Amino acid sequence: MALYLGLLGTIFGIMKAFGQFAAGEHQDVELLGRGISEALVTTAWGLSIAIPCLVFVHVFRHRLITLERATFPEVALSIHRHLAAAPEEPRRTDPVVAAVQP
Repeated sequence: MALYLGLLGTIFGIMKAFGQFAAGEHQDVELLGRGISEALVTTAWGLSIAIPCLVFVHVFRHRLITLERATFPEVALSIHRHLAAAPEEPRRTDPVVAAVQP
């Protein structure tokens, strides 16, 4: 989200700088430079927040995948044992089962 806010700040900063320049309010290159500088500062702030967040997400996801791979065989074996167990006798109190059985 921070990356997009930085990009939005860049767009608004450049629009402001070129808008003032094109309107003829100030035909000064220094003003244009200040507007572009403002735009780049917002981009830098957005990136400085977004990059560490992306690193955190990557590290967290890697750890989650590693944990999943380590525990998957154990979980799969447990599910297999549960499914392979003898099925229980249907209860006669269930109306559907009671209607089918003599």
